[in-house]
Amino acid sequence: VTGVQTCALPIWIFGATVRNAGTVSANAASVDAMTGKIVFRASKDVRLDSGSVVTANGAAGGDITFQAGDKNAGGTLIASGVTEANGADGKGGSVQLLGDNVGLVGNAQVSANGKSGGGSVLIGGDFQGANPEIQNANRVFVGSGVGITADALESGDGGKVVVWADGDTRFGGSISAKGGAQAGDGGVVETSGKRVLAFGGKVDTRAPAGRTGHLLLDPDDIEIQNSVATDFDTTTGTPTATGDGIFASDTASNVLTNADSVSSKLNWTTINSILGTTGATVQSSTGSITISEAGNITGGNTLTLSANNAVI
Repeated sequence: VTGVQTCALPIWIFGATVRNAGTVSANAASVDAMTGKIVFRASKDVRLDSGSVVTANGAAGGDITFQAGDKNAGGTLIASGVTEANGADGKGGSVQLLGDNVGLVGNAQVSANGKSGGGSVLIGGDFQGANPEIQNANRVFVGSGVGITADALESGDGGKVVVWADGDTRFGGSISAKGGAQAGDGGVVETSGKRVLAFGGKVDTRAPAGRTGHLLLDPDDIEIQNSVATDFDTTTGTPTATGDGIFASDTASNVLTNADSVSSKLNWTTINSILGTTGATVQSSTGSITISEAGNITGGNTLTLSANNAVI
């Protein structure tokens, strides 16, 4: 797609490879109008170039799905454009960015904001990868210039934002799922790699008239320390071990982390930064949490540590 495509009815675009460098809109002018729906689905790769715009806005937010490959076929989705499913009167809509490899790079912006409640943004999978109807990614990268929002703008609760990979997730962007200015609680956010998580981003689930929301970080084994823990370039995505490119692996462990260990690493500075704007749970559903260096919690919100095996 290189031009401007506008339609109030659903838009489906299929192909072996799908690339959007233009504007695609399926906006609805009223609550009674058919909800805008846009689907980009490729048997292999989907690319949303910088400068591209895909919108399903309206009184009630629409639905947007980008899917690279199906559940049984590899595919890479790279997004650096703007995607919006905002609700001017109702809740925000739904945005799904799915594929075997999912990368949000550059200044990519994804929003599902709504006047009366935040919508849903799923990147690489649904909550804890447990929804069989939603394809799970193997690897996900979100760069430092990327913004993801599912805010309630006036009333209602913040929305749901999930960044998930069955393998490795590297997150350096920002997520906002704030409650409404007049009423409502903050939303629910998860950024997890089932195997390894490298987290160096920001999350805001505050609610001016309600309760602050919550962030879940849930990889396998986790080490909490004082030293810098982000083992990838948050702009380019390149691991600081070996390899090149946003989906490169290091040669020792074949994961997107350093070559010394497959444990996820968090530092107290990062934890306190996110606790300034959200409650947080650091969880290892399958492994252990090791606190290798002492730290002081100064962020202001509640931190919960939960591990399947032990907190050491």
